[in-house]
Amino acid sequence: MLVKMVMELEDVPGQLIKGLEPIARFGGNIKSIMHQRERKTPLGRLPVMLIFEAKDRAMLKRILVALKEAGVRVTQLGEREGEVRN
Repeated sequence: MLVKMVMELEDVPGQLIKGLEPIARFGGNIKSIMHQRERKTPLGRLPVMLIFEAKDRAMLKRILVALKEAGVRVTQLGEREGEVRN
């Protein structure tokens, strides 16, 4: 399944890897990333939009839990952006 996710990151070094590492750790495959430095959220953070492949909903849940534990705020999530066919 393809997942579209928007997360908010602080504008300090190391934050992008903090948001990407859980996806890689659980086997997600990043297809697209848009880092919008010029547009800050009401909390003063940077929105980052990702599209990535996840094998199934269980993998997605593990990724979301790890992101929350890392302090990454996910503001939008679309679990069925499209389907991946092998």
